[in-house]
Amino acid sequence: MNRECEKAMRLTIPAVRIAVSCTLKREHGMSETLIARRLGIAQAAVSKYISGDYSKKVARVVEAVVSQKVHLPIVNAILKDGKMGRVPSLVDKVASGSELVAFALG
Repeated sequence: MNRECEKAMRLTIPAVRIAVSCTLKREHGMSETLIARRLGIAQAAVSKYISGDYSKKVARVVEAVVSQKVHLPIVNAILKDGKMGRVPSLVDKVASGSELVAFALG
């Protein structure tokens, strides 16, 4: 992977996880521990995401994720399946979408 793509992914992956975490917590009342399990990340990361403890660059990408609603298929997969299984690959797929990566680099 080239450096520009790596740079973009360092912004887009957390942004997608933030949007998913906040939606699950605020709209569906899911616990941070359960969100973390479903996303395959640490509960401490989910806590930071929900509290807004992340950079302004990531916040800008989160706004794009939410406005484009690209995180909703992941939210729906978590709510429907209740299993981690394919969730990390869905996060990677959404985070590597060309429009989101272009936005992160722009």
